[in-house]
Amino acid sequence: MKAIQPVHSLRLSVQPRELTIGQVQELCTIPYQFAQRTITAFLNAVCEQIPRPPGKLSVTDPLLWSVNERMNVVIFYLAAMIEGGPDFKLGSGHLHDYLLGDTDYVERVEFDHGGERHLCTPLHGYQAEAIETLVETGTLPKTYFSWQLGVMSACIRGVDEPPLEYVDPVSYGKALKARIDVLRSARETEFVTLFDAYSLASQQLQHFVHAVFNAQGVLAAQVTEPGTVVDGKEVPALGPARFHPRSGISRGACELLEADDEHES
Repeated sequence: MKAIQPVHSLRLSVQPRELTIGQVQELCTIPYQFAQRTITAFLNAVCEQIPRPPGKLSVTDPLLWSVNERMNVVIFYLAAMIEGGPDFKLGSGHLHDYLLGDTDYVERVEFDHGGERHLCTPLHGYQAEAIETLVETGTLPKTYFSWQLGVMSACIRGVDEPPLEYVDPVSYGKALKARIDVLRSARETEFVTLFDAYSLASQQLQHFVHAVFNAQGVLAAQVTEPGTVVDGKEVPALGPARFHPRSGISRGACELLEADDEHES
């Protein structure tokens, strides 16, 4: 069994354990493009909750973790499983090029739009899964803009507006689609102004990794500065990284389970 470091942060304490081959088989039944659904199933399978001191916040459901928290735990697992050590290679760079140090969960940030105060919050697992389902099932076009619309609809609200309640995936998905439709009806200039204000404020929400989006979903952006020289080497410019749980499954296991065509390392 591989030794994996425990993860402690402001809201969670977990001990990841190596997947069993049966758990790997179950994960591989989820279509690869449903990355957020896979991450939820993966975290539920590998994470053993570590008791926290009385009075200390403890969020145990991965659906309620931010996408940054979720990615962070996946990274701990991959760092133990992928060849090359904890700072494994990612293209021309390494894992450390994507890690934000000395950061943790931020609940909300206020910003001004049109003379009114708004809140932006981190994107959480249940929200990311809902957006992913809308996109991958064809309800929304599979584009960067669809993801950005979904994230803004999920994460922006007025300071006195209650958050969109999550009860189950189906009802939340319908409610989120309704909010997306309202946002789509905004005039062009108003939308661009809102996007710019939100984008600036959301920088303050970043923790563990810098979460960004494309047509395929949630990724991590490079946080090191390209062109700077570190230990005698110039930092390269790197594209966004996708930390998918399948990356931590060996090629041999994927071949046995006939999932080798979607194996990433």
